[in-house]
Amino acid sequence: MPNDSDVSELLLRWQEARFSTKPLSVEDVCAAHPDLLAEVRRRIQALEAMERRLGLGTAPTDSDARPVAAPTVAEGPGNQVLAPAPEDLHIPGYDVLGLIDQGGMGSVYKARQVQLKRLVALKMIRGDVHARPEHLARFRVEAEAVAQLQHPNIVQIFDVGEAGGRPYFSMEFVEGGSLAQKIAGQPLPPRAAAELVATLADAIHFAHERGVVHRDLKPANVLIAAGGRKTVIQEAPSSPYQSSDGLRLLIADCTLKITDFGLAKRLNGEPGASALAGQTQSGMILGTPSYMAPEQAAGKPREIGPPADVYALGAILYEMLTGKPPFSGATSLDTLLQVMANDPMPPSRAQPRVPRDLENICLKCLEKSPARRYATAAALGDDLRRFLNGLPINARSISFSHRAVKWARRRPEATLLAAVLLLVLGWVGRAAWLHHRAERDAREMAAQLAPRARQILHQYCWSCHGEDSKHTEGHLDVLDHRMLLNDPRELVVPGNVPASHLIRRIEDNSMPPEQEEEFPRLASDELEVLKKWVEGGAPPFAPAGPDDFAAAHEPESKLAVEVKKAFQDKCYECHRLGNAKNGIKVLNYDLLVAKRKVVVPGNPSQSSLYQSLLSTDPKKVMPPPDALELSELEIDAIRRWIAEGAPAFPRTHRAKEKDKNASR
Repeated sequence: MPNDSDVSELLLRWQEARFSTKPLSVEDVCAAHPDLLAEVRRRIQALEAMERRLGLGTAPTDSDARPVAAPTVAEGPGNQVLAPAPEDLHIPGYDVLGLIDQGGMGSVYKARQVQLKRLVALKMIRGDVHARPEHLARFRVEAEAVAQLQHPNIVQIFDVGEAGGRPYFSMEFVEGGSLAQKIAGQPLPPRAAAELVATLADAIHFAHERGVVHRDLKPANVLIAAGGRKTVIQEAPSSPYQSSDGLRLLIADCTLKITDFGLAKRLNGEPGASALAGQTQSGMILGTPSYMAPEQAAGKPREIGPPADVYALGAILYEMLTGKPPFSGATSLDTLLQVMANDPMPPSRAQPRVPRDLENICLKCLEKSPARRYATAAALGDDLRRFLNGLPINARSISFSHRAVKWARRRPEATLLAAVLLLVLGWVGRAAWLHHRAERDAREMAAQLAPRARQILHQYCWSCHGEDSKHTEGHLDVLDHRMLLNDPRELVVPGNVPASHLIRRIEDNSMPPEQEEEFPRLASDELEVLKKWVEGGAPPFAPAGPDDFAAAHEPESKLAVEVKKAFQDKCYECHRLGNAKNGIKVLNYDLLVAKRKVVVPGNPSQSSLYQSLLSTDPKKVMPPPDALELSELEIDAIRRWIAEGAPAFPRTHRAKEKDKNASR
């Protein structure tokens, strides 16, 4: 997938050289990035197509790329200057009063709906041009989109029909002008801007919930209806925002109405979505450059969704705060390139009185990546109201590291050497720091694990290596820390697990010997404790004391004795060392319960060993048909032994060894 930052950088180079004495071909621009040649050529073709449609050096207006104009009205109620309507224009049920506005493919008329005696705005395809199928599709999509959006801040549609072969629809007539006319290059008070955009965000979220993305939000497509909820903003007497009567009127008493859904996109495969398929091919750019999201400016319609409208709301907020949109070039193409490659200047640089929190909200909307913007228009509205209510906002300032990454992407040659040097120095420093921290952490962990390591050695090794001082195997007292570390056999080498003889013998089953099936083996987590203890320097633990020599209490269980005898008589020959293969050494209680877990204490039905005794499957039954069978009494004893918690087997092997040693 092409890197958008690299592609944008190449487009900027092409644009800079385009009007110079030495223009560059696409191949020249992509000489160092041949893998991006196809994508850059596609983008340039899309940008040139956009420029041809909009006209080089002119602001975007209604054209073939936007066939239907938004209804534009005069500054105040009742002061419209209407052009005369065509004499042959007759629409049943309406008195056409005059032409309000006209675009490349559409016209908007002021009319009176006769039966209901109300003023409406009539939008219809112009009669003096030949409408292509995609223009008719857009016209139909706008009517369908607006018809399902019954919201007080969206211009309402009243009627849809056809007159003289030309489709039309009538909608709410709004007399207060557009937001673009009211701003007119003058910033609004920050709190007023926040409240107005919060209102727009609510309306757009309403549309998104119903599967409609506007794709052409801008101040010119926000109309102002007189009346509605009052929004009184108190400013200091010397405030620069009080210089315009028009602005005070807007702030004091207005209702915003979003209009012009001619470029709307339907989501989720809803009815009407297919009508848009022909107008949103890859590479086709739809919308107004200064308010387009980067993915929209790049001609990627499949990626355009609700985040594109969130971006446009941020652009409107930016213009309210500064008096100008975030990006505005000499030509439409210049603007598109800025949208794709540049970061907007923070609003506070143009208007120092813009609060930091509101600036953060605005810049979050204008993030290049859709994933970094507000997830929904509702989330934007909520954050704006948190600002208005003096609560902490969710948007945060762009971090220094994020800004640095953006800067480096725009200037790769200038930062390459410094980046490499910093990378090497950082890698060396980090490696040293990580090594030091790893050693420190290992020492601290070893000190914490020392008591547990002693407990493990006492549990598994003390009976043979220390409990009987006269007959200690290998002359090793495992609870004598100095002996462990100083033994010539290198039993424990602090900091070196592979060289520690004790660990190696536990891992290869030579301690305790594998043939001594009754002795329990360390679990993997217990062996890991010993390894970490050695790795961290094998810190000392308490030497053997009187409690270590006290006789270990082994619970007596007649059932355990009975079950062990049954295993010894009927199962041992098949499951002894050398015969068991991958099976179970049935006399090793620790293996049955802790390691292989074929016995689940207290739950015979979950114990695979017991279920094997009851199986009728020749491949699963235990013992196999050609071996000695357990009696029903023995099987019942095994069941009761498991149900009672599977008490441990008596360690007869150890007792025999002690008796043997005592008789010598």
